Amino acid sequence: MKIIITKLIILFCFILERIIALYGTRKEWGRKFIVEHKILHPNSLTLIRMPMGIVSVLFACKGYWILATLWFFIFMLTDLSDGTIARQCNLETEMGKWLDPLSDKILTFPVLLLFALSNKTNLSLPITIVSLYIIVDTIGQISRFWLKGKAANWYGKIKTTFVIIIISLLFMKQIDILLPINQNTINIMMVFALILAVCSLFSKLPCAFMQKKKDYFGVFFNAILFLLSILIISGTYYLIKSMGSVNFEQILIHLQASPLSLKRYVTIEHILIFIICVVLFFAYLLLEIVLLKFIKNNIIRISIFLCPIILFFLSSIYFSSSFKVLDFITNRHKISTMVDDNYFYPDPSFFIAPEKKQNLIVIFCESMERTFIDQTVFNKILIPNLYELQHNHLHIEKCVQVNGTNCTISSLSAVIYGMPRLLFSMERERAYFEADVYAKSPSIFHVLEKSGYKFTHIQGSDENFVGKKDLFLKYKNFDLISFKDLKNDLEYKELCKKKSDFVWGVNDRIMLKYAKKKILELAKSESPFCATILTLDTHVEGYLEGVNSKNSNYEEILQVQDKLLGDFINWIQEQSFAKDTTIIMTGDHCSMRPDIGEVKMQNLSDGTWIKLKDNEIIPQRTIYNCIINPVCKPPKNINNRLFATFDITPTILHSIGFRWNSNHFGLGTSLFSEDKTLLEKFGIQQYEIESRRYSVKYINILNGKFDK
Repeated sequence: MKIIITKLIILFCFILERIIALYGTRKEWGRKFIVEHKILHPNSLTLIRMPMGIVSVLFACKGYWILATLWFFIFMLTDLSDGTIARQCNLETEMGKWLDPLSDKILTFPVLLLFALSNKTNLSLPITIVSLYIIVDTIGQISRFWLKGKAANWYGKIKTTFVIIIISLLFMKQIDILLPINQNTINIMMVFALILAVCSLFSKLPCAFMQKKKDYFGVFFNAILFLLSILIISGTYYLIKSMGSVNFEQILIHLQASPLSLKRYVTIEHILIFIICVVLFFAYLLLEIVLLKFIKNNIIRISIFLCPIILFFLSSIYFSSSFKVLDFITNRHKISTMVDDNYFYPDPSFFIAPEKKQNLIVIFCESMERTFIDQTVFNKILIPNLYELQHNHLHIEKCVQVNGTNCTISSLSAVIYGMPRLLFSMERERAYFEADVYAKSPSIFHVLEKSGYKFTHIQGSDENFVGKKDLFLKYKNFDLISFKDLKNDLEYKELCKKKSDFVWGVNDRIMLKYAKKKILELAKSESPFCATILTLDTHVEGYLEGVNSKNSNYEEILQVQDKLLGDFINWIQEQSFAKDTTIIMTGDHCSMRPDIGEVKMQNLSDGTWIKLKDNEIIPQRTIYNCIINPVCKPPKNINNRLFATFDITPTILHSIGFRWNSNHFGLGTSLFSEDKTLLEKFGIQQYEIESRRYSVKYINILNGKFDK
């Protein structure tokens, strides 16, 4: 009812304004009355309109949305009045033509910023679009100083009308929240308004500065090169600063991630960097236009034209050398036989289960490194409970992160299929983030399923994120517990109310509580079980209950996680089924966190760290692992191995007593055997080279074509 009344009032005011303005200005007495009263002069109405957007915002901030809406639209109607009066009463002035579009901007900008900043679901996108719109429109207004004709062009008029429609929808949505208007629609409309603002700006510039239109296009092309250059330089610097040593392949992988995953990383810092780049672009564009207009020396003019080209060339070299782009391109056109020579087809019929089948619990510990127990790095053991587990049980040193195992989804599939995720052909890049790229290949779950195992996978994050559920749900007797099942937990709801929720999902303390219930349920069955658990709290942002992730101390997060996992393992070992259960703990990949405790770290290209505090080079980073209660005896050299997460697959099967006519599974090699792993055969550096080359065999594996 409120919205209907508001619309009727606005409609009534519009009709009343049109009647008074059109009728009054056609009569002699009306025109005389306007001329005699300065307040009715078009320029006066324009000046009065300017501060009213801020007043409307103040009403809105106090919660008076109906009053704010009416106030804004009543004064917006004066934009029609001043134009009608100026034309009908012959009161048009050059100042008025300049003031009118300025007043529209001053009226609408505060309102647009209010709605952009009040968006609670995703602040970054609306504020970016609105900020760019304001920058472009402001530059357009400034350009009028050099224009002979200062009135708004048709692009500007359509753009202003479109912005008024957007503001109308936003105000109406505040009055009636049930209106079917979503933020995505508003964002698309604002992008269209931004495009119109850009068109309006660039239709003015040639008239303002250029004698020849072809000069204008040359200047614009140069400015685009300048913008690309500063975006490349700032983007490269930020990636190096935030992620350490990454290669071009990893950048492609992140670009293929879902928008949901990317927007979590967008911060105010990203937005400011982008806005600064755009401001520099327009500043350079205007500077170049002015210089070319007043400087006639050909050498200087050519120098101005060449500067962005040289800058673009240097920025491209900086990007290429930082992320090894040339190596990536070169390797794409070289053939590797590494997969052909070392792949073992793991047909489930090859595997023989022990007479007494062992239960299996695999815990994927997010970003957990063995480096965290190195006292030469941190001056203390950051994860004492996990260190004690390593000391009392089997731990295999030198599990390193290599190409194809450097994110959670790739590490999960490496353990399930014994295969790294490699980008051999451009056609399959998007498939990297399709969780089950090896859907046509046999997995460790196929082997266990054939032997009668029941399965469960438990994680606090969304099962749909990068398609993780596809790794598990295709098997019989597989129960998947994820965010959708845990989000209704009463404790979690209370944490959400206290703003202590974790953007990636339900925290590990609550998740492990449900893991215990599920494992007890599985243990009651006569069938053996396999439970896989994926932790979350030690993700790059980190989660500490009751603390904002931006203010969290990662060292403290590690200590809390260490206690949680230590208590969970102790609980398992207290259960009656513990003697028949093998526990595998493994980190999924190295931490992407650049600061841990008081130590600032930078990841180098060869996998080492540099301790920035005293420039000390830290040895090869390794991933945490621990095997508890394996049924087979490890060989003497097991602690002197070099391996990756895909070697854990056959190691797991040997640890629970399985036998087959090989010690391999996919590209993985069992660490309970004397056979060399892929990394021991090739070395890390050669593996990195070979794994980035094209392999026909690998493509055949993805397509389900095997030489059995």
